Amino acid sequence: MENYKNSKIGQETAQKYGDIIEMDRPQTEESLRKHPRMTLQNRAKIFSPFAALRGYDEQLAAEKQRTERVTKRILTEEEMSVLSDRLMQVTKGMTITVRYFKEDTAHPEVPAVGNYITLTGRVDRIDPVFRTLQVGDTVVPFEDLVEVSGEGIM
Repeated sequence: MENYKNSKIGQETAQKYGDIIEMDRPQTEESLRKHPRMTLQNRAKIFSPFAALRGYDEQLAAEKQRTERVTKRILTEEEMSVLSDRLMQVTKGMTITVRYFKEDTAHPEVPAVGNYITLTGRVDRIDPVFRTLQVGDTVVPFEDLVEVSGEGIM
């Protein structure tokens, strides 16, 4: 694209308005009273993004989660052994990260379909009888666990 100032129209405009083109906008006391200058912060608010549709972002997130459902992976004997060894090292009060399968109960299917969730938190309870691990407010059954890691876990 041609440079506007060097174009024919640009040169005509510069000739016509050359004496006022570099001047500031005229401001009288009356115009400033009727139309006060807006601060940059207020001008930024005018153009800030907003959610026009309430709940739309949450609906999109739910739909994304629904479409990203996967089938539950069956662990090999070796993976189950490693996971069991790591669970033996977990103690109450430890901060750990677990990855587990959460079945989609709203749309039950066979084989089980859901999402893999990664959760980091403090271990509140380990129940070997009911085979559950409680991290924060979340109770995870041992059979849904895929990975367990944390400081001091080998």
